[in-house]
Amino acid sequence: MAKPKASKKEKLVKSTYVPDKICYIQSGKYAGKSIPELMFADYRFLQNEFKLIINRLFNLSPNEQKKMRLDHYLKISKSYTGNKSELHKNLEFYIGRGENNTPDKPGRIICPYCHKRPVHCFAFINHRSYGIYINPDYIVCEDKACKDRFKIDVFRYSQKCLDDRMFKFSMFAPSSIYLDDKNYFRDYVPKMTKLFAKVYNLPEQITPQIAYNFFTSS
Repeated sequence: MAKPKASKKEKLVKSTYVPDKICYIQSGKYAGKSIPELMFADYRFLQNEFKLIINRLFNLSPNEQKKMRLDHYLKISKSYTGNKSELHKNLEFYIGRGENNTPDKPGRIICPYCHKRPVHCFAFINHRSYGIYINPDYIVCEDKACKDRFKIDVFRYSQKCLDDRMFKFSMFAPSSIYLDDKNYFRDYVPKMTKLFAKVYNLPEQITPQIAYNFFTSS
């Protein structure tokens, strides 16, 4: 079988399959945990499981795996015409839906600066001494004027210890949950879960059913 080659830039592929029930992990450290729940609790684990399935199906070498991005894994997964396991279908759906649909998903709260547009991204501070800092209140729409006002507010309360280069803006997608591997579980999972809950009016305690409804709703 010819090995697929990753292009420099490809749009993520949306899945047409929609699970009609919650799928649970059957074995390993997350046995009994649901896939939609793990989209918030340990997205990296789901990514690794998904990539492992694709690596085996397409017999990808370690060198080829290093060159593959998540969007290309999704693309070749969609191209696979053989029988897919329930795990494969669910992982393809949730990862594809999370990376594609989450940023523009309906139900987002309104930007706290313009009070017109829904929030489009969140901001974090990448400080040279203290590392990455996330605050669930650091949310804004895509308008440049609102982003500039946000920066002014943060500067005001930080006693000017920051400079403009430290500000980064990221889309609302599960992959954003781990911006820094070093502090992945200690800091960022609970903070990012709280951020998603605030932006999409979800309870902070996200159950399997709440997560399932979130990802399967249009």
